[in-house]
Amino acid sequence: GVGQVYVGFNKVDMGADGSFASTVTLADGLNTITVTAYDSAGNKSTLTIKVTFNRPDITPPVLSITSPANGTTTTSSQVTLRGTVTDAGSGLDYLEVNGTRVAVSSGSFTTTITLTPGSNTVTVSAWDKAGNKTEKTLTLTYQQGTVLVLTIGSTIATKNGGTVYLDTAPVITNGRTLVPLRFIAEAFGIDPIWNSSLKTIKLALSGGRLLTMQIGKGTCFVEWVGTTRTDAISLDAPPVIMNGRTLVPIRFISEQLGAVVVWDSITRRVTITWKG
Repeated sequence: GVGQVYVGFNKVDMGADGSFASTVTLADGLNTITVTAYDSAGNKSTLTIKVTFNRPDITPPVLSITSPANGTTTTSSQVTLRGTVTDAGSGLDYLEVNGTRVAVSSGSFTTTITLTPGSNTVTVSAWDKAGNKTEKTLTLTYQQGTVLVLTIGSTIATKNGGTVYLDTAPVITNGRTLVPLRFIAEAFGIDPIWNSSLKTIKLALSGGRLLTMQIGKGTCFVEWVGTTRTDAISLDAPPVIMNGRTLVPIRFISEQLGAVVVWDSITRRVTITWKG
């Protein structure tokens, strides 16, 4: 009669009818399973079973959007989207941007997105051949006009996404943000007029207005061209000269130019949007 049965090195219990069952953990690839039976006299019989196991791919592709950054505001209706995607398992099957398939070459992809005015959601999805999916979304804002981005203490700014180098950096003085006037004005198509003897700056604004500011003075004046009207306006901070450049309070000058200012306290970044 049968004495003992082993599957590999594990002893297995037998039923009264001589049947047995055992669970074997398989490794990837070819597995060799040995079943050995001993009778009561010590005689041995061995059966070898070979099983190939291919572990199912449950890991989704690795997807990265390299540009543009999430939350970008642009004045261009078309944006170039770039990124990378890889899959170490079954291999990449395909990639879509907003439901449209995009070619992937050597793990990289590039496509052009057409934006509508306002906020746009861009969805990038990648599938591997096992059906696993990775999806990323980003929000892009298309603002018709001019967008300036300045960072406190930095002479590097952007205009409509392009890098611009400033002569002097924006600063915070007494809780007020001051920015270089000439850069702001010229970006919006306004040529400041400087009077060195009076230390005044004149700006020709829309609506037939002429704005006059004076260094160190907390009040400026707006003349209405063709009339005798002149308005005196208090500033939240007076204009100053730093490194030979005139800096003015950002919120006041932006409001006078008809622009919108957004302040990010974490990045210490100022975004000025002007629709023209």
